[in-house]
Amino acid sequence: MKIAKMMNSVFNWEDSYFGGYERVIYDHPSIYIPPSIEVSFDKNPGLTFYTATKLCNLFLLKCMKYNLYKTLLANSRIKDRFNWVGKKETVTVFDNKAIRQCAVHLSMCGDPLENMFGHYLKFLREITIEYVHPNEEDKKKSLGSTNPFSISEEMEKDFSRIKENTPFSWGRCDSVSGDLKDSAVFQNAEDKNIGEWCASAEETKLANGLVNLLDISFDPTEDRISNLKCGKMSPHKVAEIPAGNTHIYYRVEHDQNTKPFSVCILCDESGSMRSGLAVKQNHLVKVLFAAFSQIMPKSKIYVYGHSGPHYPVIRVYNDQYNPCFEELINSQLHQDYDENYDGPAIECVYERVRQQTSDNILFISISDGEPAGVDYGGKAAIEDLQRVIEKCKRDGFVTMGIGLLYHKVKDIYNYHTVISDTKHLVKNVSSLINRVVRTEFKS
Repeated sequence: MKIAKMMNSVFNWEDSYFGGYERVIYDHPSIYIPPSIEVSFDKNPGLTFYTATKLCNLFLLKCMKYNLYKTLLANSRIKDRFNWVGKKETVTVFDNKAIRQCAVHLSMCGDPLENMFGHYLKFLREITIEYVHPNEEDKKKSLGSTNPFSISEEMEKDFSRIKENTPFSWGRCDSVSGDLKDSAVFQNAEDKNIGEWCASAEETKLANGLVNLLDISFDPTEDRISNLKCGKMSPHKVAEIPAGNTHIYYRVEHDQNTKPFSVCILCDESGSMRSGLAVKQNHLVKVLFAAFSQIMPKSKIYVYGHSGPHYPVIRVYNDQYNPCFEELINSQLHQDYDENYDGPAIECVYERVRQQTSDNILFISISDGEPAGVDYGGKAAIEDLQRVIEKCKRDGFVTMGIGLLYHKVKDIYNYHTVISDTKHLVKNVSSLINRVVRTEFKS
C-alpha cells in the first residue's frame, strides 16, 4: 500500500523546538498499560526513550478506541521463552503485518492525532508487541486454541484495561476532565419551534460597527487600516466630522496579510446564566455571527453551546454538519441550563472542528464564571482548562475568553475581555479580536 506523505501545518509546529509532536506526546495524559503487554523497539525516531515509549502506548490506546484489537491480533503466534531471571514463560507475539495495518489505519482514520501517527508511521510499523500469559491455565487455553481472534480471554481482558490515567484528586471539587471528555455527547440544538432569527436593526448596527473596526484582510499584498487620526481620508467618513469623529483616515500597509482562519464560538449554558446573562450572550452571539458572515462564508463559522447534568452536553447551532444557525439560535434561551464542564467541552469541540477543517481557528469562549460541575471544579479544573487551551493553540486553535460580568476571565485566558455593558461590546470585542489576529494570524 502506498502511503501519501504527511504535510506539515502552516505553522510548521510539528518540528518546532518548543512544540512539535514530541511535546504533544509528552503533554498527553499518561496511559496505563498492563504489565503483561510488552512493547519494544530497536530504532528510535529521534525521540527520548520516555516519549518513544509513550508513543507506543498511545498507539495501543487508539487501537482499542477504534476496535482494532482483532486486526492487531491477526496471525499472531505463540512461543516459549526464558525471562531475565531464567524462568520459562509463554508469550503471544503479534504479527508485524498486522501492526503495520493498524498503524496505517490510525494515520488516516480522522482522529485528531492522525497526522502525528502518519509522521511516525515508519517507526510504528517496526515496533514489537508481545503478551506474556500470566498463568498456567491461560497458557493451556492459548496453546490449544485454533481461533486467532480468541487466543486468550485473559489477554482480551488485559487489552481492554488500557486507558488514559487521570490526575489524582484529593476532593470531589478538584477533579479534572478525564472520563468527562469520554462521556461527552454532541446533539443538534433542539428547535423548540421558536422561529427563525433575522438580525434586528440594533444587531445589524453593532455587527457593521464591529466589522469596521476589525483589522482583518485576507488580501495577500496589502492591508488597509481604518479609523486613524492621520493618513488618507476615507470619503464615507467625512459626514462624521460634525459629530466629533476625527478617526476618518486610513493607511494601507503593503505585504501585510492575514492567514486564512475560521471562527468557532462556544457558549456557556450553565445554570448561572439564567439570571439574564443568557439573553446578553444570545445577543452577542448573533452580533458576532452577523459580523463574521460579512467577511467569510457561513460554513467557516462554528457555533456551539455546552451544559449538561453529570457529563458535558454540547449543542450544535452551526457547523458544516448542521448549518442551521438562523433556525436554531433563538431556541438557545429555552434549552436546559445545567453545569459547565469547560475543559472537556473545549477539547471535544476542538476535535469535532478538526474533523471538518484544517483552518486556523479563532476560538471564542463566552462564559460568566469558572468551570463547575458534578465532581468537577476548583483549581484543578482551571489548570486542566488551561492545559486544553495550550494544547489546542499548538494546532492553530487559538482561544480568547469573553467574560460576561466575570472579571476573573483574565486568570484563565491569555486573550480575554470583559463585557459589562452592551455599549462596550463593539469596542472591547473588536480590540481583542484584532490583538489575537495581529499576534497569531499575521504573516
